[in-house]
Amino acid sequence: MTGESFLLVLVSACLSGLLGTYMSNKHQREQQEKQLKLNLASDIFGYRYQLLEGIKIKSDFTCALNKVPIVFSNNNSIVKAYEEFLNSVLEKKPMKDRDEKLFALMKSICEDIDINHLNWDENLIKNPFHMNQ
Repeated sequence: MTGESFLLVLVSACLSGLLGTYMSNKHQREQQEKQLKLNLASDIFGYRYQLLEGIKIKSDFTCALNKVPIVFSNNNSIVKAYEEFLNSVLEKKPMKDRDEKLFALMKSICEDIDINHLNWDENLIKNPFHMNQ
């Protein structure tokens, strides 16, 4: 093997290794981001029963909502929907307005993580499952 051939093989092997490592890291990062988004969406949907009348909103739901602008910072429509929902709460808008804003936020989140929501209506959000004890 000549010096040029050896150098070509060595450079090719190094570039192949670097490219493989880069692609693997990129894929792993994307999967972690997707899992983080799925977990947050699951928390928001899971804790929405706390919005029912007479139920005290606990820190779980509030904490999940507060994570939205960080976890979905790369999606402007979600950040905007979050801001609109937050403003409707802070300005003490009527509950109907808050429900509409929360519904829009939850639909935006579902679009980002590829959950089909096309046949949903607001009752899905307004009437979460909850058993009184």
